[in-house]
Amino acid sequence: MTPQARAAARKHLDTHPTALTSGAPEAIVSVQKIIGRLIEAGCSDVRRPACTQCGRLRLLVHLVPGGRICESCGAAARYRASVAVCRRCGKTRPCPARGVCQVCYYTHDAPKKTCTRCGRRAYCQFSARDGDRLLCIACRTRPTSACAYCGHSAPATANWPRGPVCKKCYARILDEPQSCHHCGKVRALIGNGGGQALCGTCSGHGTDYACTRCDHPGGAHARGLCYPCAIDDQLAQTLAVIPAEAADQLHQLRSAVADTGNGRSALQWLRQSNVRRLFIHLTATGKPISHAVLDDAFRAGHRTTAGHIRKILVAAGSLPPRDEHLAQIELRLGLVLAKHPQFDTVLRTYAHWSVLPRLRRRARTRPPTEHITEWARARIHSAARFLSWAEDRGHTLATVTQEHVDDWLAAGKSTRYNVRDFLVWATRRGYARDLLVPHRGKPDPAGLDEDTHWDVLQQCLHDDQLPLDVRVAGALVHLYAQPLSRLVALTGRDIRPHPEGDRLVLGLQPLPLPPPLDTLVKQLAYDHGIAAAPASVRLFQGSYPDRPMPVSTLQRRLNSYGIRAKPSRVTACLNLAHDLPPAVLASVTGIHVITAEQWHRRAAPDWSAYLAARRQAANSTASR
Repeated sequence: MTPQARAAARKHLDTHPTALTSGAPEAIVSVQKIIGRLIEAGCSDVRRPACTQCGRLRLLVHLVPGGRICESCGAAARYRASVAVCRRCGKTRPCPARGVCQVCYYTHDAPKKTCTRCGRRAYCQFSARDGDRLLCIACRTRPTSACAYCGHSAPATANWPRGPVCKKCYARILDEPQSCHHCGKVRALIGNGGGQALCGTCSGHGTDYACTRCDHPGGAHARGLCYPCAIDDQLAQTLAVIPAEAADQLHQLRSAVADTGNGRSALQWLRQSNVRRLFIHLTATGKPISHAVLDDAFRAGHRTTAGHIRKILVAAGSLPPRDEHLAQIELRLGLVLAKHPQFDTVLRTYAHWSVLPRLRRRARTRPPTEHITEWARARIHSAARFLSWAEDRGHTLATVTQEHVDDWLAAGKSTRYNVRDFLVWATRRGYARDLLVPHRGKPDPAGLDEDTHWDVLQQCLHDDQLPLDVRVAGALVHLYAQPLSRLVALTGRDIRPHPEGDRLVLGLQPLPLPPPLDTLVKQLAYDHGIAAAPASVRLFQGSYPDRPMPVSTLQRRLNSYGIRAKPSRVTACLNLAHDLPPAVLASVTGIHVITAEQWHRRAAPDWSAYLAARRQAANSTASR
């Protein structure tokens, strides 16, 4: 210590003889350093003072009424003291930069320089972590620190009284408010005092992360507002440009968006500019929003947004439900015909007399899926591309020869083999010559080894840490070789009660559900203890009411927990085909009988290789 620090410590100890052992927060900095050195030397009689606001054992450098506080609490106090009305934007915010908030200062008042990484002119500083380069705020590498909650090293999203917090824990604490041990209010517990979790106000942080309008706890995400309040403001702003007679028709849409379970996603969706433009486009004529109006918006380029609004309106009851898979194929056909009007007759005939009838026949036996829609779209697009390719070379469908088809297949990707369906149809109808397109070669399916297959099945049946839908889907894939497209179509009516145990209808014959799979399926079908599952309830519910979970979503959920559906289904198909005849396999699993025969041939023992090797060995012996 310096002589001045030693003199100050001696004077403080003369005035407060118990300063080393009492833990009083009035101890000056030099005395606190003495206590720290004594603790490092192994002295157990001394006691380090704690911050009077956050309760952490830190160096207390600021003197306030009631004791001393640490540097973090002092900075938070100075930050709160600077709250005022920004003279540039007019918002009430901390204004540490001459009456201007930090956002306005960095945007307008701070000196602008050229960032050496992104090249844009902004407020830049030299960053030692990036090799002393002049970088803007967005390009600088953020320092990492250990999260006070999970312990992982990551950039700090906030510095709470408990310490730095990562992005994941920040969202989790705000979304899971609990009762404060000091004031009893339900708030986000971001502080710690006396070994108990405290809210922001009780821990001295200055903010309790509550909505400034409705006081909803843990919801101050969007400029001090919770998600419901922010969504309501955004809807009012979005619908302000809509005529009054048309705005009445969107009341159910507004309620459906406001009542969504994912406020962050809904708010981000509403803030997109294309959503606002689509609302203006839909209501400019003042007509009621119908499927035809949304189809026109789809053709105008608002494909994703129009589809999302359609699903919301159908779920809210504003629009009648329809078969979206067939409707999407017709819309895609219209886009293709608009791009290639010279092929209107042949492509429209092919779609309406070959593709769509097959999809309608299939829809009578099983619900349509995104896979079958993609199958039809790929066939129509392949036909249009082939006709355009032939036209560029001066040929029509009637003059195309086998050499042209071979050139088409050899010059592109394997997806060009999708044209086989169109050429077979054109040959049968007399539109083209007898053309041959071989089936696209497929690699042999790769499955799992038996031990891994049964280990994953046991995990799905008995691991309570997995989500319920993941357990049921994984068990049905491993046990009954079900594709994910069929699982998402299962409803409550597919569960049949039986005296010997419930049955699940996957094909023509109901299959028994062995324990504990029967209990898991009941838990998934019954909604929080309802006595009987309604016939319309879906085992794998999507984001919209009465809509199944997309196959891609279910596959991502399984993959996130280490369950690979495709190789698991291959192994299950081989096991079932080894024990069951093809007819029975097709009946109980719902696959086509031809597919069942293929699996049976693949699983059956083949003695041809053994006989050939034995014949070769006999010939070699005779030659000797």
